[in-house]
Formats: sequence, structure tokens, C-alpha cells
Amino acid sequence: MSTEMLLLAVLAALTGVALMIAINSRGKWRATLSSLMAVCMLGGTVWVFAFQFSNTAGAGEQRRQHNLELEELLGGRRSSGANSGEAAVSSLITEAKGLADALLTERMYEPGYSREQLLARAGAAEQRFEAIRQGASENKQALDRYPAATACLESALTELRAACHVYRNYYSAENTDEEVSAERLLRAKAKTAKDSLAKVETMVRR
Repeated sequence: MSTEMLLLAVLAALTGVALMIAINSRGKWRATLSSLMAVCMLGGTVWVFAFQFSNTAGAGEQRRQHNLELEELLGGRRSSGANSGEAAVSSLITEAKGLADALLTERMYEPGYSREQLLARAGAAEQRFEAIRQGASENKQALDRYPAATACLESALTELRAACHVYRNYYSAENTDEEVSAERLLRAKAKTAKDSLAKVETMVRR
């Protein structure tokens, strides 16, 4: 039992004793004083009980309000976290689609470029892919919320990696037929990757 409840019980008991004294008192003056004391005790007891009830109800309401505010805050943080994760995934998809588009439209032969410059351009595409792959690894927690989309994204990244590999190997071709074959394979893999990324984008935005 709390101290407040114990004090209230004692006060109620004293009030009861005062009322019993007033009822059993004899004599005009004794009865008057006893009754006055009993009325004062009763009034004080009622006031204390009302005050205690008001404080208890107020404290309960304050706790309830605090809990509601805490739930709203946590809900806002979860929502913010979810939005941040979705934004990161969308940014990753956009970057991957950009690389796929570049591989689809890249001119394999540029008259003004040396072989070293062309190889450097192919290497830049591979570096760009590695940055995308690293981004997917860093945002794994966000991607885990979209298991189907993640599987499709992994397939798209596999195709992009293969396309980048073919891009570099193109410049090691020994004849025109090998170059044509490599370019066709490059475009096909880039196109497959782009189509898969479009599916991923649709899944994430649902």
C-alpha cells in the first residue's frame, strides 16, 4: 500500500471516530463541539479524497498523453526510416538504369580515340558498376523489405557485370566477326538488365 493510500485510510478512520463521538456525546455544549469537529473532519476528508482523485486522474491522463506522443514519435521515425530506405533504393535503381542506358548507346569505336582511351572508358564503366554493387551492399537492410525486387535487382546486376566484362573484352577481339559478336552480346545483356531494373522499380513503388 502506498503512503498516500495509508494516510487516506487513517484520515477516514479519524473522521469515522469523530462522527461516532458526535453521535454519542451528551450535553448541549459537548454535542455542539463534537458535531462541529465531526463536520470539519468530514469536510476535510471529502476535500482530500477529491483532491487525491483529481491528481490521480490527471497523472493517468498525463501518462496516456505521453505514451501517445511517444508512439507518434516512434511512428514518425519508422516512417522516416522507411522513406529514407526507399529513396536510397530508388537512387540505386536510377544509377543502375543509367549505366544500362550508357552501355546500350555507347559507340564502341571512336575514330579520335586511341585503344588505351577506349579501354579506359570501358574501365570507367566497370568502376561505375562496382559503385552500384557497393551501394546495393550498403543498402541491404532497405532492400530486404522488397525480397522479390531484390532478387530481380541481383539478376540485373549480374547482367550489367557481364556486359561490362564484354565491353572490355571487345577491344581484345582478333577480327571484325568477334567484335560484332561481342557488341551484340553487350547490347543484349544491357537490354536484359534494363528490363529487369524497370521491373524492380515497379515493385519498389507499389
